Amino acid sequence: MPEKTIVHNFSSWDGLAIHAAKELLEEAFGKKLNSGYFSEKPLSLFIEKDWKGLAVVKDANGLCYLDKLAVKKEFQNNGVATQLLNAIFEKHPKVFWRTSANNPANLYYFKNCTGCMKDKDWTVFWKNLGTEEIDKAVFFALKRKPDFE
Repeated sequence: MPEKTIVHNFSSWDGLAIHAAKELLEEAFGKKLNSGYFSEKPLSLFIEKDWKGLAVVKDANGLCYLDKLAVKKEFQNNGVATQLLNAIFEKHPKVFWRTSANNPANLYYFKNCTGCMKDKDWTVFWKNLGTEEIDKAVFFALKRKPDFE
């Protein structure tokens, strides 16, 4: 059983090590972030105390959108992602997110969602959304531009 990870919650990037967040996100996703990524205000940030993982939740027209969930490669599959997700679900019981259709983590996300919708490029997952919220979430997720170059 992995040890319990301490996850800190913040409401902005102010005072945080943006360079560490950028490095973690780019390493985890294997891509370069668009230059303006950190100018968009988050709703919530969840950071593992030693920067092993990071999650970014943004406002999506009144819904909570899990924009990024990233864990450093050497700490993947040891419970950090689960601890981050649990912290997100505790603060935001209704949330949705998307992943590329071929993301190997999708099997993990299927186990942690209450529903999903797949198209050729994306899989949209959600937790505890009602029917109207699902339609709104799927529309938002499928129309959102990628955050990576």
